[in-house]
Amino acid sequence: MRTLFAALVLLPLTSEAQPVFVQYEGTVESAEPSPYWNFSPGDRVKGVVRLYPLLAPPDRRPADWWGDYVSGGPTADFVVSDFTTGLARHDDSVHLTVGSLGQADRYSLSDIGSIEGGPPESFRYFNIAVTGTGLLRGDGIAQSFDAIPEKDGSSIISALMLGVGEFRRTVTFALTRVSLTPGRCRP
Repeated sequence: MRTLFAALVLLPLTSEAQPVFVQYEGTVESAEPSPYWNFSPGDRVKGVVRLYPLLAPPDRRPADWWGDYVSGGPTADFVVSDFTTGLARHDDSVHLTVGSLGQADRYSLSDIGSIEGGPPESFRYFNIAVTGTGLLRGDGIAQSFDAIPEKDGSSIISALMLGVGEFRRTVTFALTRVSLTPGRCRP
């Protein structure tokens, strides 16, 4: 009995302790020319973003149907993608809205990196937003779903922005699949 109790107590802790892997695939929809990338419309894209729930700040909107996790500063890098690696400051975010009464759920993550006081071209912002019915289970970061718009009617919006002002360049992605799996990548 003691072993069963210990397992039940540790289960929620281990699910939040594990990273959440966000795998995405699709094509480049549009790309503004930039010396910092080599994207062209139609290029295949595939990647993984890692979310670290234990590093996330507390939910700023503590409601059962809304989660709002927004960091700032050098130590709160809880969303990690290849697009902002090595930058000095990270302002990451995960926003969730759990639909009720037939409304759609929304899961949005952003990996935002910039160097404060640095050159305007150092700002980077990578975002994936998935909307669908029955997508989420609660308002926590550690979710599990496989969104395939062509199959399930979900919607995915994704973009990478680099720079501010006259230096701003954008790549948009037409993602055909986004999968969230706590603790492991999808096979």
